[in-house]
Amino acid sequence: MIEVKDIIKDWLEQKGYTGLYSEECGCEIDDLMPCAGMDNSYDRCHPGYKHDCPPSCVGCSNYDWCEMDKEFANWYISGER
Repeated sequence: MIEVKDIIKDWLEQKGYTGLYSEECGCEIDDLMPCAGMDNSYDRCHPGYKHDCPPSCVGCSNYDWCEMDKEFANWYISGER
């Protein structure tokens, strides 16, 4: 049986998106919705594109996003291509 997560992943790939994002977080297409089951926070997600954080990201408009993930990765996902 196909899961909703698989349907969303297929749709994102068909449209050229690389993940999901919300005001609180972002996830890559290969690790979609790790928050699923935690207060249904994924229902506020939007399709987006992955961006690498440059080393000089301090003070840039996406600094908060980059900082959020620096412990794990230096990237963020936003609606901007």
